[in-house]
Amino acid sequence: MNKFFELIQISMGLKDQFHASPSAEEWQDLFAESQRQTLSGFVFTGIEKLPLSQRPPKQLMLQWYMLVAKLEDMNRHLNTRCIQVSKRFSEDGFMCCILKGQGNAVMYPNPYRRQCGDIDIWLLTQEEYSKSTTDWKKSRDKILDYVLKLFPNESVRYHHVEFPALKDVAIEVHYIPIYVQNPFGQKNLVNFFLKHKEEAFSNYVNLPENTGKICVPTPRFNAIYQLSHIFIHFIIEGIGLRHFVDYYYVLKNLQQSDHNYIQKELRKINLYGFSQATMYLLKEVLGLEEEYLISSPDEKKGKVLISEILEGGNFGKYGTKYWHEDSGLLMKNWDKLKRNMHFLTSYPGEIIFEPFSRVVRTLYCKRVKKRALKRLTKST
Repeated sequence: MNKFFELIQISMGLKDQFHASPSAEEWQDLFAESQRQTLSGFVFTGIEKLPLSQRPPKQLMLQWYMLVAKLEDMNRHLNTRCIQVSKRFSEDGFMCCILKGQGNAVMYPNPYRRQCGDIDIWLLTQEEYSKSTTDWKKSRDKILDYVLKLFPNESVRYHHVEFPALKDVAIEVHYIPIYVQNPFGQKNLVNFFLKHKEEAFSNYVNLPENTGKICVPTPRFNAIYQLSHIFIHFIIEGIGLRHFVDYYYVLKNLQQSDHNYIQKELRKINLYGFSQATMYLLKEVLGLEEEYLISSPDEKKGKVLISEILEGGNFGKYGTKYWHEDSGLLMKNWDKLKRNMHFLTSYPGEIIFEPFSRVVRTLYCKRVKKRALKRLTKST
Protein backbone atom coordinates (compact mmCIF):
# COMPACT_ATOMS: atom_id res chain seq x y z
CA MET A 1 0.00 0.00 0.00
CA ASN A 2 1.04 3.59 -0.70
CA LYS A 3 2.69 4.74 2.56
CA PHE A 4 0.76 8.00 2.57
CA PHE A 5 -2.51 6.08 2.38
CA GLU A 6 -1.25 3.90 5.19
CA LEU A 7 -0.48 6.99 7.28
CA ILE A 8 -4.03 8.26 6.70
CA GLN A 9 -5.49 4.96 7.92
CA ILE A 10 -3.27 5.12 10.99
CA SER A 11 -4.60 8.65 11.63
CA MET A 12 -8.15 7.31 11.33
CA GLY A 13 -7.45 4.62 13.89
CA LEU A 14 -7.73 1.77 11.40
CA LYS A 15 -4.09 0.70 11.87
CA ASP A 16 -1.63 0.93 14.73
CA GLN A 17 1.57 1.33 12.75
CA PHE A 18 3.26 1.01 9.37
CA HIS A 19 3.77 -2.41 7.86
CA ALA A 20 7.39 -1.33 7.32
CA SER A 21 9.00 1.72 8.91
CA PRO A 22 9.52 4.65 6.50
CA SER A 23 13.08 5.74 5.87
CA ALA A 24 14.19 9.33 6.52
CA GLU A 25 13.83 10.04 2.80
CA GLU A 26 10.35 8.51 2.74
CA TRP A 27 9.35 10.70 5.68
CA GLN A 28 10.34 13.78 3.70
CA ASP A 29 8.12 12.54 0.86
CA LEU A 30 5.26 11.91 3.30
CA PHE A 31 5.63 15.42 4.70
CA ALA A 32 5.58 16.93 1.20
CA GLU A 33 2.53 14.86 0.20
CA SER A 34 0.68 15.87 3.35
CA GLN A 35 1.14 19.50 2.31
CA ARG A 36 0.11 18.81 -1.29
CA GLN A 37 -3.08 17.19 -0.05
CA THR A 38 -3.59 19.74 2.80
CA LEU A 39 -3.65 16.93 5.37
CA SER A 40 -0.57 17.85 7.42
CA GLY A 41 -2.53 18.40 10.62
CA PHE A 42 -4.75 15.39 10.20
CA VAL A 43 -1.94 12.89 9.62
CA PHE A 44 0.14 14.34 12.46
CA THR A 45 -2.45 12.82 14.78
CA GLY A 46 -1.50 9.46 13.29
CA ILE A 47 2.21 10.17 13.74
CA GLU A 48 1.64 10.81 17.44
CA LYS A 49 0.15 7.29 17.72
CA LEU A 50 3.16 5.59 16.19
CA PRO A 51 5.77 3.76 18.24
CA LEU A 52 8.93 5.86 18.64
CA SER A 53 10.83 3.59 16.27
CA GLN A 54 8.49 4.50 13.40
CA ARG A 55 8.26 8.27 13.89
CA PRO A 56 9.92 10.87 11.63
CA PRO A 57 13.45 12.12 12.28
CA LYS A 58 13.57 14.58 15.20
CA GLN A 59 14.10 17.71 13.08
CA LEU A 60 11.22 16.89 10.75
CA MET A 61 9.01 15.99 13.71
CA LEU A 62 9.67 19.43 15.22
CA GLN A 63 9.01 21.18 11.89
CA TRP A 64 5.76 19.26 11.50
CA TYR A 65 4.70 20.05 15.05
CA MET A 66 5.24 23.80 14.55
CA LEU A 67 3.10 23.68 11.40
CA VAL A 68 0.31 21.88 13.26
CA ALA A 69 0.42 24.26 16.23
CA LYS A 70 -0.09 27.18 13.85
CA LEU A 71 -2.98 25.33 12.19
CA GLU A 72 -4.66 24.77 15.55
CA ASP A 73 -4.47 28.50 16.31
CA MET A 74 -5.94 29.29 12.89
CA ASN A 75 -8.87 26.96 13.53
CA ARG A 76 -9.60 28.57 16.89
CA HIS A 77 -9.58 31.98 15.25
CA LEU A 78 -11.79 30.82 12.38
CA ASN A 79 -14.33 29.35 14.80
CA THR A 80 -14.71 32.75 16.41
CA ARG A 81 -14.99 34.46 13.05
CA CYS A 82 -17.70 32.02 11.88
CA ILE A 83 -19.86 32.98 14.85
CA GLN A 84 -19.25 36.70 14.30
CA VAL A 85 -20.02 36.53 10.57
CA SER A 86 -23.17 34.46 11.10
CA LYS A 87 -24.39 36.90 13.74
CA ARG A 88 -23.88 39.87 11.44
CA PHE A 89 -25.82 38.37 8.54
CA SER A 90 -28.56 37.13 10.85
CA GLU A 91 -29.02 40.59 12.33
CA ASP A 92 -29.24 42.01 8.80
CA GLY A 93 -32.15 39.77 7.82
CA PHE A 94 -30.58 36.61 6.40
CA MET A 95 -30.77 32.95 7.29
CA CYS A 96 -27.20 31.67 7.63
CA CYS A 97 -25.52 28.30 7.19
CA ILE A 98 -21.78 27.59 7.28
CA LEU A 99 -20.82 25.25 4.41
CA LYS A 100 -17.97 22.72 4.74
CA GLY A 101 -15.12 24.27 6.75
CA GLN A 102 -15.69 24.46 10.48
CA GLY A 103 -18.87 22.42 10.16
CA ASN A 104 -16.81 19.54 8.79
CA ALA A 105 -14.08 20.05 11.37
CA VAL A 106 -16.38 19.20 14.29
CA MET A 107 -16.75 15.67 12.88
CA TYR A 108 -12.98 15.06 13.03
CA PRO A 109 -11.35 13.28 15.99
CA ASN A 110 -9.41 16.52 16.55
CA PRO A 111 -11.33 19.46 15.02
CA TYR A 112 -8.28 21.71 15.21
CA ARG A 113 -6.22 19.43 12.98
CA ARG A 114 -8.39 19.86 9.87
CA GLN A 115 -6.86 22.25 7.33
CA CYS A 116 -8.96 25.41 7.44
CA GLY A 117 -9.32 28.15 4.87
CA ASP A 118 -12.02 30.70 4.16
CA ILE A 119 -15.62 30.95 5.37
CA ASP A 120 -18.27 29.70 2.96
CA ILE A 121 -21.69 30.83 4.12
CA TRP A 122 -25.03 30.14 2.43
CA LEU A 123 -27.61 32.89 2.84
CA LEU A 124 -31.33 33.08 2.16
CA THR A 125 -33.44 36.10 2.95
CA GLN A 126 -35.78 35.39 5.84
CA GLU A 127 -38.67 36.26 3.55
CA GLU A 128 -37.79 33.61 0.94
CA TYR A 129 -36.89 31.05 3.58
CA SER A 130 -40.35 31.32 5.12
CA LYS A 131 -42.10 30.65 1.79
CA SER A 132 -43.12 27.12 0.84
CA THR A 133 -41.84 27.81 -2.68
CA THR A 134 -38.51 29.55 -2.27
CA ASP A 135 -37.25 31.76 -5.11
CA TRP A 136 -33.50 31.64 -4.58
CA LYS A 137 -32.92 34.13 -7.39
CA LYS A 138 -34.94 36.80 -5.59
CA SER A 139 -32.91 36.06 -2.51
CA ARG A 140 -29.73 36.24 -4.62
CA ASP A 141 -30.62 39.72 -5.86
CA LYS A 142 -31.06 41.00 -2.31
CA ILE A 143 -27.79 39.40 -1.26
CA LEU A 144 -25.98 41.01 -4.19
CA ASP A 145 -27.51 44.39 -3.40
CA TYR A 146 -26.26 44.00 0.16
CA VAL A 147 -22.73 42.95 -0.83
CA LEU A 148 -22.18 45.21 -3.84
CA LYS A 149 -23.39 48.26 -1.95
CA LEU A 150 -20.37 47.78 0.29
CA PHE A 151 -17.96 46.25 -2.25
CA PRO A 152 -19.06 47.20 -5.81
CA ASN A 153 -15.89 45.89 -7.46
CA GLU A 154 -16.29 42.28 -6.35
CA SER A 155 -16.78 39.76 -9.15
CA VAL A 156 -20.04 37.81 -9.14
CA ARG A 157 -19.99 34.04 -9.61
CA TYR A 158 -22.93 31.80 -10.46
CA HIS A 159 -23.27 30.54 -6.88
CA HIS A 160 -21.39 33.04 -4.72
CA VAL A 161 -19.83 36.47 -4.35
CA GLU A 162 -16.75 37.49 -2.36
CA PHE A 163 -17.40 39.52 0.79
CA PRO A 164 -14.06 41.08 1.86
CA ALA A 165 -15.29 42.53 5.15
CA LEU A 166 -12.46 40.99 7.17
CA LYS A 167 -8.74 41.42 6.58
CA ASP A 168 -7.74 38.13 8.20
CA VAL A 169 -10.36 35.75 6.75
CA ALA A 170 -11.80 35.44 3.24
CA ILE A 171 -15.59 35.11 3.06
CA GLU A 172 -17.62 33.64 0.21
CA VAL A 173 -21.32 34.44 0.37
CA HIS A 174 -23.37 31.77 -1.40
CA TYR A 175 -26.87 32.30 -2.75
CA ILE A 176 -26.94 28.62 -3.66
CA PRO A 177 -24.48 26.06 -2.24
CA ILE A 178 -23.04 24.72 -5.53
CA TYR A 179 -23.93 23.94 -9.13
CA VAL A 180 -23.32 21.21 -11.70
CA GLN A 181 -22.70 21.64 -15.42
CA ASN A 182 -25.63 19.62 -16.75
CA PRO A 183 -28.69 21.96 -16.79
CA PHE A 184 -31.09 19.09 -16.08
CA GLY A 185 -28.99 17.90 -13.17
CA GLN A 186 -28.63 21.49 -11.96
CA LYS A 187 -32.39 21.96 -11.80
CA ASN A 188 -32.74 18.83 -9.67
CA LEU A 189 -29.80 19.84 -7.48
CA VAL A 190 -31.36 23.24 -6.72
CA ASN A 191 -34.68 21.54 -6.00
CA PHE A 192 -32.91 19.28 -3.51
CA PHE A 193 -31.28 22.24 -1.75
CA LEU A 194 -34.52 24.16 -1.43
CA LYS A 195 -36.55 21.11 -0.44
CA HIS A 196 -34.14 20.50 2.44
CA LYS A 197 -33.43 24.11 3.36
CA GLU A 198 -34.63 23.56 6.93
CA GLU A 199 -31.93 20.91 7.37
CA ALA A 200 -29.33 23.53 6.53
CA PHE A 201 -30.71 26.53 8.41
CA SER A 202 -31.85 24.92 11.65
CA ASN A 203 -29.11 22.38 12.38
CA TYR A 204 -26.78 23.85 15.01
CA VAL A 205 -23.55 22.28 16.26
CA ASN A 206 -21.34 23.23 19.18
CA LEU A 207 -17.82 24.39 18.38
CA PRO A 208 -14.98 23.17 20.63
CA GLU A 209 -13.99 24.86 23.89
CA ASN A 210 -17.46 26.40 24.35
CA THR A 211 -16.75 28.87 21.57
CA GLY A 212 -20.41 28.89 20.57
CA LYS A 213 -22.78 27.37 18.03
CA ILE A 214 -22.95 27.59 14.26
CA CYS A 215 -25.59 26.41 11.82
CA VAL A 216 -24.40 23.70 9.41
CA PRO A 217 -26.10 21.27 6.98
CA THR A 218 -27.15 17.83 8.15
CA PRO A 219 -25.21 14.76 6.95
CA ARG A 220 -28.03 13.95 4.50
CA PHE A 221 -27.77 17.42 2.96
CA ASN A 222 -23.98 17.18 2.90
CA ALA A 223 -24.03 13.76 1.24
CA ILE A 224 -25.43 15.50 -1.86
CA TYR A 225 -23.88 18.94 -1.49
CA GLN A 226 -20.31 17.94 -0.73
CA LEU A 227 -20.15 15.27 -3.41
CA SER A 228 -21.40 17.87 -5.92
CA HIS A 229 -18.74 20.28 -4.67
CA ILE A 230 -16.02 17.65 -5.00
CA PHE A 231 -17.11 16.72 -8.50
CA ILE A 232 -17.33 20.27 -9.86
CA HIS A 233 -13.78 20.97 -8.68
CA PHE A 234 -12.59 17.63 -10.05
CA ILE A 235 -13.92 18.65 -13.49
CA ILE A 236 -12.84 22.29 -13.40
CA GLU A 237 -9.32 22.01 -11.98
CA GLY A 238 -8.70 18.94 -9.84
CA ILE A 239 -9.33 17.95 -6.25
CA GLY A 240 -7.26 16.71 -3.31
CA LEU A 241 -7.65 14.01 -0.68
CA ARG A 242 -8.73 16.36 2.11
CA HIS A 243 -12.18 16.71 0.57
CA PHE A 244 -12.57 12.94 0.55
CA VAL A 245 -11.54 12.76 4.21
CA ASP A 246 -14.30 15.30 4.84
CA TYR A 247 -16.73 13.12 2.91
CA TYR A 248 -15.60 10.05 4.85
CA TYR A 249 -16.80 11.70 8.05
CA VAL A 250 -20.02 12.89 6.40
CA LEU A 251 -20.89 9.30 5.51
CA LYS A 252 -19.86 8.02 8.95
CA ASN A 253 -22.47 10.39 10.40
CA LEU A 254 -25.16 9.68 7.79
CA GLN A 255 -28.19 7.61 8.78
CA GLN A 256 -28.07 4.35 6.83
CA SER A 257 -31.82 4.63 6.33
CA ASP A 258 -31.05 7.61 4.06
CA HIS A 259 -28.82 5.63 1.67
CA ASN A 260 -31.56 4.71 -0.82
CA TYR A 261 -32.87 8.26 -0.88
CA ILE A 262 -29.39 9.66 -1.47
CA GLN A 263 -28.85 7.22 -4.34
CA LYS A 264 -32.06 8.39 -6.04
CA GLU A 265 -31.06 12.03 -5.68
CA LEU A 266 -27.57 11.37 -7.06
CA ARG A 267 -29.09 9.73 -10.12
CA LYS A 268 -31.30 12.79 -10.66
CA ILE A 269 -28.28 15.09 -10.75
CA ASN A 270 -26.15 12.68 -12.82
CA LEU A 271 -23.62 12.07 -10.06
CA TYR A 272 -24.26 8.42 -9.29
CA GLY A 273 -21.31 7.35 -11.48
CA PHE A 274 -18.97 9.72 -9.64
CA SER A 275 -20.31 8.47 -6.33
CA GLN A 276 -19.18 4.97 -7.38
CA ALA A 277 -15.66 6.23 -8.05
CA THR A 278 -15.72 8.01 -4.69
CA MET A 279 -16.89 4.89 -2.86
CA TYR A 280 -13.98 2.94 -4.33
CA LEU A 281 -11.55 5.57 -3.07
CA LEU A 282 -13.17 5.76 0.37
CA LYS A 283 -13.10 2.00 0.75
CA GLU A 284 -9.63 1.25 -0.64
CA VAL A 285 -7.71 4.35 0.45
CA LEU A 286 -9.51 5.53 3.59
CA GLY A 287 -10.79 2.17 4.77
CA LEU A 288 -14.49 3.07 4.91
CA GLU A 289 -16.55 0.01 5.86
CA GLU A 290 -19.08 -1.45 3.42
CA GLU A 291 -22.05 -0.51 5.59
CA TYR A 292 -21.33 3.21 5.11
CA LEU A 293 -21.01 3.13 1.30
CA ILE A 294 -23.90 4.88 -0.47
CA SER A 295 -23.32 3.18 -3.84
CA SER A 296 -21.43 0.22 -5.27
CA PRO A 297 -17.71 0.98 -5.78
CA ASP A 298 -16.44 1.22 -9.36
CA GLU A 299 -12.82 0.09 -9.50
CA LYS A 300 -12.02 1.49 -12.96
CA LYS A 301 -13.39 4.97 -12.26
CA GLY A 302 -11.99 4.88 -8.75
CA LYS A 303 -8.42 4.18 -9.87
CA VAL A 304 -8.58 7.05 -12.35
CA LEU A 305 -9.82 9.34 -9.59
CA ILE A 306 -7.01 8.30 -7.24
CA SER A 307 -4.44 8.81 -9.99
CA GLU A 308 -5.71 12.35 -10.65
CA ILE A 309 -5.63 13.21 -6.94
CA LEU A 310 -2.04 12.04 -6.53
CA GLU A 311 -0.94 13.85 -9.68
CA GLY A 312 -2.57 17.22 -9.02
CA GLY A 313 -2.87 17.53 -5.25
CA ASN A 314 -5.23 20.00 -3.60
CA PHE A 315 -7.41 21.68 -6.27
CA GLY A 316 -4.99 20.40 -8.91
CA LYS A 317 -2.44 23.07 -7.96
CA TYR A 318 0.56 20.78 -8.38
CA GLY A 319 -0.48 19.03 -11.58
CA THR A 320 1.70 19.21 -14.70
CA LYS A 321 -0.02 16.45 -16.67
CA TYR A 322 -2.49 18.74 -18.45
CA TRP A 323 -1.64 22.34 -17.64
CA HIS A 324 0.90 24.69 -19.18
CA GLU A 325 2.61 27.23 -16.95
CA ASP A 326 1.87 30.92 -17.63
CA SER A 327 -0.85 30.03 -20.13
CA GLY A 328 -3.19 32.72 -21.39
CA LEU A 329 -6.96 32.49 -21.01
CA LEU A 330 -7.45 30.79 -24.37
CA MET A 331 -4.77 28.16 -23.71
CA LYS A 332 -6.10 27.48 -20.19
CA ASN A 333 -9.55 26.79 -21.57
CA TRP A 334 -8.09 24.58 -24.29
CA ASP A 335 -6.07 22.64 -21.67
CA LYS A 336 -9.22 22.22 -19.59
CA LEU A 337 -11.15 20.89 -22.58
CA LYS A 338 -8.41 18.38 -23.44
CA ARG A 339 -8.20 17.23 -19.82
CA ASN A 340 -11.94 16.68 -19.57
CA MET A 341 -11.97 14.54 -22.70
CA HIS A 342 -10.23 11.87 -20.60
CA PHE A 343 -13.38 11.65 -18.47
CA LEU A 344 -15.94 11.79 -21.26
CA THR A 345 -16.85 8.10 -21.22
CA SER A 346 -17.10 8.06 -17.42
CA TYR A 347 -19.14 11.23 -16.95
CA PRO A 348 -20.66 12.18 -20.33
CA GLY A 349 -23.62 14.04 -18.80
CA GLU A 350 -21.30 16.63 -17.28
CA ILE A 351 -18.36 16.71 -19.68
CA ILE A 352 -20.49 17.39 -22.78
CA PHE A 353 -22.14 20.40 -21.15
CA GLU A 354 -19.01 21.79 -19.43
CA PRO A 355 -17.69 24.15 -22.15
CA PHE A 356 -21.17 25.48 -22.95
CA SER A 357 -22.00 25.88 -19.26
CA ARG A 358 -18.78 27.83 -18.75
CA VAL A 359 -19.72 30.38 -21.42
CA VAL A 360 -23.34 30.67 -20.33
CA ARG A 361 -22.41 31.15 -16.68
CA THR A 362 -19.85 33.85 -17.54
CA LEU A 363 -22.39 35.87 -19.51
CA TYR A 364 -25.09 35.22 -16.92
CA CYS A 365 -22.94 36.52 -14.06
CA LYS A 366 -22.05 39.69 -15.94
CA ARG A 367 -25.74 40.36 -16.57
CA VAL A 368 -26.70 39.67 -12.96
CA LYS A 369 -24.02 42.03 -11.63
CA LYS A 370 -24.95 44.75 -14.13
CA ARG A 371 -28.57 44.60 -13.01
CA ALA A 372 -27.56 44.70 -9.36
CA LEU A 373 -25.41 47.79 -9.85
CA LYS A 374 -28.23 49.41 -11.79
CA ARG A 375 -30.63 48.79 -8.91
CA LEU A 376 -28.16 50.30 -6.47
CA THR A 377 -27.71 53.39 -8.68
CA LYS A 378 -31.48 53.95 -8.78
CA SER A 379 -31.81 53.61 -5.02
CA THR A 380 -29.22 56.32 -4.27
